[in-house]
Amino acid sequence: MTAAQLANLKPITTSERARELGSKGGKAKAAKPKPLLITPLNHDSERLRLLAEQIALTRDVLNGKSVEHKDRAALLRALTGLLEQERIWSGRPLPGTLKPRQPDAKQAPTLPQPVVEKSQPTPVEPVQSAQVVDATTKAD
Repeated sequence: MTAAQLANLKPITTSERARELGSKGGKAKAAKPKPLLITPLNHDSERLRLLAEQIALTRDVLNGKSVEHKDRAALLRALTGLLEQERIWSGRPLPGTLKPRQPDAKQAPTLPQPVVEKSQPTPVEPVQSAQVVDATTKAD
């Protein structure tokens, strides 16, 4: 630095310099552009409309006669991906899969079942011993 540049330097620690830098910072902050607010797509209509448009454009290019084989394969892969996204966003399940059923809101909750008391077991009377008859002896 030259002597003239050193003479023009202001000390940073003075209150006058702090006020000057503070006002410059406030002006710079006010002049900064606000960030754009991006509204999300309405997934039910906008996203499906964009996908349908991309699918139509891809099909138009595929139907053209001037498409080479390697380009045709890339377009078919792209079309497959677009159709898969369209299936997901429209809420269609994969073939062979079932969506879990939502519980029916109209169905009344199950009522508690009555408690059944067990009856006392009846005592079993002892069996009296029976006489043993010998079948080998003959009674006269």
